[in-house]
Amino acid sequence: MSIAGKTWREVRALAVLYVALLLCLLLLALAWWPEARLILEKKADLYRVLAPTEALKKFFQDAASHVESAAYAAYIGIQHFFKAVSIVGIACAVLLGTGTIAKEKERGTFEFLASRPVSRTGILWPITWVLTLCLVLPIFATSLIIPWLSPISGQTLPLHGLLQGALHSSLFVELFLLLTLLMSVLLKTQVQVATTIGAIVIFQVGIFFVPGIRNTSIFKLTDYEIYQFMVPGNLDYMAFFWSTDIWLILANGLLFLVTWILFRRRDLG
Repeated sequence: MSIAGKTWREVRALAVLYVALLLCLLLLALAWWPEARLILEKKADLYRVLAPTEALKKFFQDAASHVESAAYAAYIGIQHFFKAVSIVGIACAVLLGTGTIAKEKERGTFEFLASRPVSRTGILWPITWVLTLCLVLPIFATSLIIPWLSPISGQTLPLHGLLQGALHSSLFVELFLLLTLLMSVLLKTQVQVATTIGAIVIFQVGIFFVPGIRNTSIFKLTDYEIYQFMVPGNLDYMAFFWSTDIWLILANGLLFLVTWILFRRRDLG
């Protein structure tokens, strides 16, 4: 039995649930759009005054001006990428990362896993890529069906904007998966790993919603302002890639490198 096959069998139920949740939330958002549009049109002026950022003010201005296509694109960006993918994706990343290495150590079965005729790199790498695929593929899959479902609401969205949103949000949630794997190597139990990552997430979310310091939160990297312009294709993605996504890629690479070094050197029995 390969490491990759073993990992997939252990996480496949969670992966299926993850896909189902993303799809369910997307369908609910699409179904609620007609009612949301009416609410926005009636109360857009009030919401625009209360909006904390210029991006949200523009969203409500579009709704008030009956610029339905712009409002719909921003609505999907907020509902699917900012809310559903960020919340469900991060939760899934933590559950996937917690239930692998830390679980083996807690059960006392890591020595059996390490006794196989493969290096520790040969153990860590299959675990990482299987978990990454379980985390990322559902984001792209649910994002790619939006253009086929949007005509139900009488709207269309450009495919390239949705692909950019899927790529950016995938890089962001992957950060939490790799951080969880790192904590799984450093800490002894699943509870310790989950508590540590949970505390980090709660703290970062908390400061994100405090206007004066929200720019210091890691969640600023997946702000609704980003998807509001990315989804309709109004964002210069190449400039955005070199200013933001490249740093997410480097951070993910660094997290994996540190995890790999510690995984090879530490006594995990």
